Amino acid sequence: MISLVVVLLMLCLWDRLHETSGQLCVDQPPRTESIEGKSVTIPCQFSFPESENNIKFATIIVRASDQYFCRGDNAIIHDSSKGSFSPKYRGRLNVTFDQRHKNASITINNVKKEDATRYCCRLELSFIIGENMKWQSPDGTLLTVKDRNDPGLETTPVIFAAPGDNVTLQGHFISNNLTSASDVTCHVRRTADRATRCDLGANIGGCTYKNNSLSFQINQVTSENNAFYCWQVHISTNNEEKNTYYYLGPQLLIIDKTNNLNIIQTEEVEFHQPVTINCSFTLQQNNDILQTEVYWIFGDARESYVYHPNLDYIHPDYKGKTRLVNGSNLHLEDFHGPDNTTFYCRVIFRQCFGREGSPNRIDTVLEEGSGTRLTVKVPDPKLIPQHKLSPIATIVLCVVLVFLVIFISLAIYFLKKRGSKQNSIGETIVETMEMTDDQNGGYENPTIIRRQQEGEDLVYSTVNHSKSSMRKNTKGHLESLPAPTTETVYAEVRKS
Repeated sequence: MISLVVVLLMLCLWDRLHETSGQLCVDQPPRTESIEGKSVTIPCQFSFPESENNIKFATIIVRASDQYFCRGDNAIIHDSSKGSFSPKYRGRLNVTFDQRHKNASITINNVKKEDATRYCCRLELSFIIGENMKWQSPDGTLLTVKDRNDPGLETTPVIFAAPGDNVTLQGHFISNNLTSASDVTCHVRRTADRATRCDLGANIGGCTYKNNSLSFQINQVTSENNAFYCWQVHISTNNEEKNTYYYLGPQLLIIDKTNNLNIIQTEEVEFHQPVTINCSFTLQQNNDILQTEVYWIFGDARESYVYHPNLDYIHPDYKGKTRLVNGSNLHLEDFHGPDNTTFYCRVIFRQCFGREGSPNRIDTVLEEGSGTRLTVKVPDPKLIPQHKLSPIATIVLCVVLVFLVIFISLAIYFLKKRGSKQNSIGETIVETMEMTDDQNGGYENPTIIRRQQEGEDLVYSTVNHSKSSMRKNTKGHLESLPAPTTETVYAEVRKS
């Protein structure tokens, strides 16, 4: 009875392993490019059976050959089980493997022209119970090596897009060889497969060179745009020398949207600097998933990225201001776009659908949420009235006001000081003057005449009538005077 149970258990394990054996996939970029003397890294992603605990050990093997599946004599350049490296790459080859995250990387340092070939990752699994499993990418990654004097160009290996998107192909020069260039023009070429040389591809139009970068836009993409793209660059120098260079561009994959991930986004978020916009989705947790990527995009034609792993693809308004939180949520540090902008969470994952007779078949799934409308509740700098003073003008105005206050204060101080000085030297000097009858105008006994010193323009005199009660009139007769009193006579004197 016990033996029967053991047999049944072994059969179940065997069936499970056999059922999942076709799910072994290896995903690599179709092609890459490097410059002589530089380094290049080729990533490899794996999927393998769910019964990971049943794996006794895993072996990573790297092959290099121009043939399909990297076949050929001496194709193996590294075997992790033996720790061996090909003499051709000794000291230059570094291979890493992370079994938990199911990825590996092949790095070649000090790249040489003869390194240009196809590289294939191979995974071999040894199980505690059951047969061993072996598989690798049939196409591998095709490496192109440019001359060390050629300007280097970086580009994204693969661009995922949905039908109707406006897609921009971009490349960024990484060397200073263009500083002496007097003219740079470029065209984009398209090939049906990765192995076709760029110079043999179809010319589909001129591209734009600006700020040491190349760009080319394809509007309203369809499945017909699925292809490999290359850059053809003409560079003229100041000494009238003209050179033509070809560079690998991205592979463009147009994928129909699905509704299987159940992406959930908040309908509306009010912007408070900073802000985080949530994006959640349901992804079947199994070992068939090779790669998962999350982008944030906006615009009706889905042409501009708020977040993208490659910074060259992020819209200028958001560069350096966005990042992913918890793998899929968008953290926005600052916002300069129009009010009520809608952001879409786009999820892309690569899944292994390999089955017996059709191994290593990889499908790409693309889906996006319904969008989150961002409502801005903070003042927009663009809406500030034009007549409002700038910070510099405000500072200048404050300085002028300070100096004006100081000037007025000093003026008041000196005026007061001058007034007190005049009062001190302008005291009344009393002197007695003899006056004739004609001079006193008929007044008798004028006793005192007071005048001010320099600077005054008023002279006054007092006449005391207490000593006489009579005076002569104009006819020479005496007449009575008013009651004795003192009369003051003023005269205004102006200096000429």
